[in-house]
Amino acid sequence: LNSHPYLTMLIFAAQLYSGQAQKLVYSAPDSSVKLYTKALESVNAYLALDSLSEQMLFYQAAYLERLKRDDEAIAKFREILKRLPTDHHTMNFLGYTLIDRNKSLEEVKEGMAFVEAALSFEPKNASYLDSKEEVESLINLVIGTIEDEINNVING
Repeated sequence: LNSHPYLTMLIFAAQLYSGQAQKLVYSAPDSSVKLYTKALESVNAYLALDSLSEQMLFYQAAYLERLKRDDEAIAKFREILKRLPTDHHTMNFLGYTLIDRNKSLEEVKEGMAFVEAALSFEPKNASYLDSKEEVESLINLVIGTIEDEINNVING
C-alpha cells in the first residue's frame, strides 16, 4: 500500500509544506502555521488509508506539536512508543515537548527521562543533546529566579 502513487504524493506534499513552514517560523509565523496545517492535512489523509505507518504517525505528532497542539502531540508520541518502545527519535521529541511546555515539574522530569533514554541510544546526537541543554537552561532559569527572590528578601 505504501508504494501507491497517491500515498507517495501525500508524503511529498507533507514534507514540502513542513519544509517551507520551518523556514517561515520566525519571519512569517502566520504563514508557517498555515503550512504546518496543510502538512498535517496531508499526513491525516495518508493515515486514513494506512493507519499503521509509524513514520506518518510521527509526522502527525510532530506537526501537532509545531501547531502548539501539545496535548494531542503528546498522546500521539505516547501511542508511537507503545508500538515501538525503543524509538529514540520519538523519545527525544516527546521529551523535548514535555520540557518545552514546562507545565509541571513532574512533566519536565518525565521529559528529561525520555531525553536521557534517547541519548542512551545515540549519545552524540545533536538534537538529543539540544533537548538536554533545554532542560538545563530551564533549571538555571529557575535557580536564577529563586536566587533573585532570596536577594530581594535579604536586601529588602
